Amino acid sequence: MIQPGGQEMMTPRLFGAELLANLLSGLIAALLVSMAGAGLASLVARVMFVTLLGLFATLAIEVSYWIWYSFPTSYTLAQLLDQVSSWFFGGLALGVMLKPKGRSGR
Repeated sequence: MIQPGGQEMMTPRLFGAELLANLLSGLIAALLVSMAGAGLASLVARVMFVTLLGLFATLAIEVSYWIWYSFPTSYTLAQLLDQVSSWFFGGLALGVMLKPKGRSGR
């Protein structure tokens, strides 16, 4: 994207906004994992659930940019790799932290 007047790169404000967006995304993923409950009893299921959230978002947004706005294929593939791998590792963290309660309610 072109900024005719230019803009500062990598400012603390931009990093803060990205951090906030990532934290909100992680909270949404955590909420969805907790809502899925017993259906995600295994760590693998929880990790895959969150990883698929990343794949869904990338397909819904970045592929549309590739189709409609002619974003470069290399950019789109890099975004796909970045998002899916990021959400995979986020899913690992959430999967370990958010274990479903047993049938006894413990």
